[in-house]
Amino acid sequence: ASAAKGRVIPMPVVTHLVVEAPASGIWTAEEDAVLREGVLRFGTQAWDRVAAHLVPLVAGRGSPRSVEACFSRWESVVRHATVKGPWLPEEDALLRQIVAKVGNKSWATTASHLPGRTGKQCRE
Repeated sequence: ASAAKGRVIPMPVVTHLVVEAPASGIWTAEEDAVLREGVLRFGTQAWDRVAAHLVPLVAGRGSPRSVEACFSRWESVVRHATVKGPWLPEEDALLRQIVAKVGNKSWATTASHLPGRTGKQCRE
């Protein structure tokens, strides 16, 4: 599937994505996308790895997002945002794993393991 404009698509050879963090501490849409990708890759129990995934450019601007900042942003904003558009390869693979484990009877349960995706999206 082709990527929607503005979506962050991970490349197999990349270990992290570089984003520029604004000095004011305000999160950008790009950082939110990379945070979401980090949670997909590392889960919600490895916040140190998720935070390390958000590496700002070394240009004197901003600083790396802390573990606490990543967790807080995830819980207050990103986790609840519904994602629209094509699925990332990580999402598709995770969906297949979850369906293999829990079956295809409760799509709401399946969606609870896929950040930003609804039961209907998982079913379709």
